Amino acid sequence: MTFIPIICKILIFGVKFLHQKSVREYGAPDKIFCVEGGGSGRWSTEGGAMGVIAYRDLLKIREGVKIFFIHNDGVVTSPWNRPFLAASKDTNCSWFVGEGVVLRVGNNLWSCRLHSKSTLVLHTLSGVYMFKDAAGKPDCMAVGVRIPSQVRKVQHQLLANILNENTLLEDERPTGITKAISQGALSAATRMNQFVEEKSMTTNKAFIRKNSIRALKGVSRRLNRVAERTGSTMTELPAEYNKLQEAANMLHFSRTAKTVQYI
Repeated sequence: MTFIPIICKILIFGVKFLHQKSVREYGAPDKIFCVEGGGSGRWSTEGGAMGVIAYRDLLKIREGVKIFFIHNDGVVTSPWNRPFLAASKDTNCSWFVGEGVVLRVGNNLWSCRLHSKSTLVLHTLSGVYMFKDAAGKPDCMAVGVRIPSQVRKVQHQLLANILNENTLLEDERPTGITKAISQGALSAATRMNQFVEEKSMTTNKAFIRKNSIRALKGVSRRLNRVAERTGSTMTELPAEYNKLQEAANMLHFSRTAKTVQYI
């Protein structure tokens, strides 16, 4: 029994020695960044009092993610490898909706702390998420993140839900031929509705047998859904997203023209 206090003193001395050694080699950390769910911890010197910040993984896509850096001069760069994507929640903010989530791509490629009232995100028609936060890269106007199509639908939906709750997420508005199709579908649906309303009270039984009112209403609903999916009924994109839309156009052109610079 007398050996127990001696063993405790030896353990305490050992912990103090290792701590002093790490401080001499790496400096005293202000905060500790811990990622649960398979992530590796790292030191973070963000300032503030000594403390521990624990992060809980909300989503992790192991590999296959593409990230694009859209530079101010129009050049688009992307790493050759396809890194992971992780969304983690600060456990100190567990009770706060829209705060405390960090989105990371790769170990040191890009990270962004999401804020529901200030983080602008544009979801393009091609499925790329455009972020205005370029992670301290002054020569970049935006960052694009694309999730591979082979990822399970539930993970796609989970990422969309996380961004909906923690950012100002907007969908890209269609243009060109897509917009024309949308407007045509909406116009046809409007005429169909008018036709149904005018003929629904008709006494011509032959007409009713030949042209089911229920079928006409079904066609009208389908046309309306086409119009909604292609954007005719959407409001204009807010002005603060203009830079993101410009970056999305640059990315679309670079991918189509195959001018993306892989580094």
